[in-house]
Amino acid sequence: MSQGNSSPDPEKKQLSFEKTRYDYSLKMFENEASRKKNLETKAQFYLTFVTAFLAGIYLSLPYLTVLQGFMHNNRVDQTWRVAITMLIIALGVGLLFSLLSVLLAMKIQDYRTEYPKLPYPALFSPKNEYEENNEAELLKYTAKEAIIALQKNKKYNDRKAQYVKGASFGILFAVLMLTLLVGISVYLQVYVVLPAPSKP
Repeated sequence: MSQGNSSPDPEKKQLSFEKTRYDYSLKMFENEASRKKNLETKAQFYLTFVTAFLAGIYLSLPYLTVLQGFMHNNRVDQTWRVAITMLIIALGVGLLFSLLSVLLAMKIQDYRTEYPKLPYPALFSPKNEYEENNEAELLKYTAKEAIIALQKNKKYNDRKAQYVKGASFGILFAVLMLTLLVGISVYLQVYVVLPAPSKP
């Protein structure tokens, strides 16, 4: 009894395999594209945060006047003046680092698409890329293009992620420096510049 009819057609089997490989390749490409979008959203958020941070400092003229008063007040020890100066410099460095990191992250835009750079010759003049009138070969070719684009895009996303991570650390550092600066300012204002009046 022949079993020829029960065995699957090799061409259909190959076509099914290529469809599965194409779907999986396209899914991986779309996941990396989604990662790019998330990283750019974070970069945009950090840019907005740094801009608002700088605007807040610029508009805090009363607080800046208080800091200036500490630097010229004889009651304030030289150690506190140096500490305030160092914190201001560190705050500026943290914000500048964050801003540069965000801009570098947003600058990376050389992403590849999942289709060939020149679609017309790739699809209508395939040369040796694949055989015409062969769906399995076409699926294999398009899946390969998607994977090549995925690999390049992943490298760009990895670089973008490092810049975004650096921006987050810079913002965290700047917030910490500002917290210390405000804490020192409160201490100096309450306990050094305006001490409690002595009892008669």
